[in-house]
Amino acid sequence: MRINLNTRLLLAILAVAVPVFISTFGYMAFNLRPERIHDMENLADAQAGKYANLVRSYITEEAKISRTMADNFETMENLSGDLKEQYTKALLGQIYAKNPNYRAIWMSWERSFLDPNWNLNYGRVRYNYFKSQGKTLLQIDSMNTNGDDVGSLYHQLKTSKVERLTEPYTDDFNGETELIASVTSPIVINGKFAGLAGIDIPLSRFKGIISQAEILNGSISFLVANDGVFVGNQTEKLVGSSIETMFGAEGEVVKSKIAKGKAFAVNFTDENDEEYYVTFQPFQVNPSSPAWMVGVAVPYSQMHSAIDDRFFSSSLVALLGLLILAAVVFLISRSITLPLTKITKALKYLSNGEINRVKSLEISRSDEIGDIADSTNTLIEGLTNTAMFAKEIGQGNLEAHFKSVSENDVLGNALIDMRQSLANARKEEEHRRLSEDEQKWATAGFAKFGELLRNNTDNIEEFSYNIIMNLIKYTQSNQGGFFLLNDEDEGDKHLQLVASYAYERRKYSARRIELNENLVGQCYLEAEPIFMTEVPNNYVNITSGLGSSNPRCLLIVPLRFNDMVYGVIEMASFSVYQPFQINFIEKVAESIASTISTVKVNLRTIKLLEESKLKSEELAAQEEEMRQNMEELQTTQEESARRELEMNGILNALNSSYMVAELDLDANIISINENALHLLGISKEAAEGHNLRSFIQNEEVDEFDAIWEKALSGRSVTRQRFIVRAKGRIAISESYTPIFDEFDNLSKILNIGVEVALD
Repeated sequence: MRINLNTRLLLAILAVAVPVFISTFGYMAFNLRPERIHDMENLADAQAGKYANLVRSYITEEAKISRTMADNFETMENLSGDLKEQYTKALLGQIYAKNPNYRAIWMSWERSFLDPNWNLNYGRVRYNYFKSQGKTLLQIDSMNTNGDDVGSLYHQLKTSKVERLTEPYTDDFNGETELIASVTSPIVINGKFAGLAGIDIPLSRFKGIISQAEILNGSISFLVANDGVFVGNQTEKLVGSSIETMFGAEGEVVKSKIAKGKAFAVNFTDENDEEYYVTFQPFQVNPSSPAWMVGVAVPYSQMHSAIDDRFFSSSLVALLGLLILAAVVFLISRSITLPLTKITKALKYLSNGEINRVKSLEISRSDEIGDIADSTNTLIEGLTNTAMFAKEIGQGNLEAHFKSVSENDVLGNALIDMRQSLANARKEEEHRRLSEDEQKWATAGFAKFGELLRNNTDNIEEFSYNIIMNLIKYTQSNQGGFFLLNDEDEGDKHLQLVASYAYERRKYSARRIELNENLVGQCYLEAEPIFMTEVPNNYVNITSGLGSSNPRCLLIVPLRFNDMVYGVIEMASFSVYQPFQINFIEKVAESIASTISTVKVNLRTIKLLEESKLKSEELAAQEEEMRQNMEELQTTQEESARRELEMNGILNALNSSYMVAELDLDANIISINENALHLLGISKEAAEGHNLRSFIQNEEVDEFDAIWEKALSGRSVTRQRFIVRAKGRIAISESYTPIFDEFDNLSKILNIGVEVALD
């Protein structure tokens, strides 16, 4: 029997779901019940811990205030007793006014810190703010004047010097009795106990917290101090009583566990045979305070009832889910089979090649069925596009758009390859034709400029203008300039604009560009072309009758030949230069540079010939002048020799009876005769090469310098001076005579002296 896919899916899923449902709930009913009980016990533990932290946070706030009070009192160390009392009242009053829910706030000073004359280690003064009949009262008591009460809480804290939360106790305020606990902080100054600050908290504050704590119906929450006294209880009559009241015979064991301050849980049965799970969670205000406990008692009957209710609710939900599952399976199977039917029909048409009968499937899904539908639509679209593309290629339309279905689309990729082959053949034909046109254009240009360069003239400006004009016209540019290197002055090399052309008219402008200035100078220095399609604003403006604007491109080419740069050509155009045009301009520039090199060599040769002619004439004149100078020099040398002979004769005559010394222009001794050495009493080695000033007495140096300046000016000077010798003082008359060479230049000073008789 044929069963359709929809029915098959529904039967298969229900056959699996129903047994799983029955076995799962049977397992939950018989095996998971103990685990659920344990989970509820853990829930009770967590709830008790939560309320333990909540109660601790309340009491911790009071502990912080108590600690703050103690810190403030510790700062009063250096105050007098009266000021301490005054500030204590003010501080306690302010804090109590802001916290009216406190039962009382108090502070006890050791008398020795209030009265400097009190030298005993006991005795205290207590300041106590409290309310009575709606009024705030201050009570001041002098206590322990005869000695500390060793068993009292105050004495314990005085000895331990630690913060503490006291056990609950009953206090009487003017006839009003209430269960309270105190948060205390010691005041320690320089390591010595100075007093105790405290806050009395009414335990009725925790009634609201405990009454709100509930896990299950019938559960009981309570707060127990470390000594086992109920601080708070949902059963108000138990507040202030011992834990033994609740647990009976087991109370002593529970009380001892509470005293240890550790979390624990117990089971107990009340007088109505109701079994309870009781959990205790501890908390401490500070490490030195005894731990208090928050307890939660949950009846097991309520746990079982809650588990049964949840199991029943879960069963109903599961049954409803099974019905919904059946409905969903039916809808899902139907949503699968209907699209598959449409897809199957479309594939039958495609298998028969009836592409024109197939339409795109309107199935919008994001699952496997949707993937199948998308793939089918892709196949339909791909085959349709492929058929249309093949038809376009057959009609010669190689620009028809087509994209293969994927990289593995054999038919589509084959058609694309075929189109590419046809397009490449067409492009090669077009490129070959374009290359021939470009080659013809370049060949004609080389011939044109070759003729221009062969007809060059010695007029470099006219030559430059013809080149730049024809180059601008031939390349259909708009504007250009021809720059040549001006190196006539080696110290002032620069580029000179010798010709420019724009819009079919000659431009007359004189422009000098330094070698390191703008793009023209950069092109010269780098000896490389510069091609720009983004010309800076205002770099060059092309002006015509229609206005002015920036060019679209700029081409600057060096005139380089044999590694020498003779100038630069700068061209601007509204049309972007093509690579073949740039290549043409660069080759023409090289030919221009070769021609300029030849022209410069010719001009330099002509200039050298003219300079050579002038040099020859100048050389002939110099030779005549040199001949005359030689004759004059010979006459001068003869006169100098005659003078030298005369001088030597004079010196020889003087050496026999006079002191004679030759001095250079710095007064250093060049030569000295025996008479002078004898008179000075020194050797020839000690004299020659030494300055004459070293042989003159200090008091005569200024006089000698004045005489020496006159001699250097060309005048002869005579003076008389004294020399002290062992035999006595002797007088010397001496002269300083300047000696000139054959060119009448002062060359040395002649010092001549003779001993004269004293009067």
